[in-house]
Amino acid sequence: MCEEHKIEGFISASAITDIYYLVRKYTHNTELAYNVIGKILEIVKICSVTNEEVITAFQRKSKDFEDCLVAVCAKSIRCNYVVTRNIKDFENLDIPTITPTDFMRNI
Repeated sequence: MCEEHKIEGFISASAITDIYYLVRKYTHNTELAYNVIGKILEIVKICSVTNEEVITAFQRKSKDFEDCLVAVCAKSIRCNYVVTRNIKDFENLDIPTITPTDFMRNI
């Protein structure tokens, strides 16, 4: 849906570096890893992370700091919700979450 410009999607900056690392690690191909990242960047935007957002997530002392930071950043750019298979770790993080399956059913 992002690819067709029906919705606007975001991915965290740390997720994009993780994807690059995994593609390069398992294919041993830097060019392929960059191609994959290039394709992703054509489809979704990167959600920036500011100093203030990191401090806010840190101060919340959530069980999962990374998920808390994603929630804080998503809220700061006014995302409608976070699409995740990990709904449990987003409880009490002040942003609606939805599973990929429920997202597809509701759209």
